[in-house]
Amino acid sequence: ALDPAHAQYLNNLAILAEALGRLELAEAHYARAAQLAPGDKKIRENHDKLKAYLDSGKAAAPAAPAPAR
Repeated sequence: ALDPAHAQYLNNLAILAEALGRLELAEAHYARAAQLAPGDKKIRENHDKLKAYLDSGKAAAPAAPAPAR
């Protein structure tokens, strides 16, 4: 069964991975969180922001995502 709490946990792990500069790991955590909770707006926004950043090739760090609640 899909567990939304697990999705929140993965979202928070993704935020931590981003803060540590582990962007590929963050993307994987966001992607799995989005699969578990496809209707979660914060997870979707965080994932979309990171994907846009990765696609842009910018050297600066992306804006800090919002923690899931």
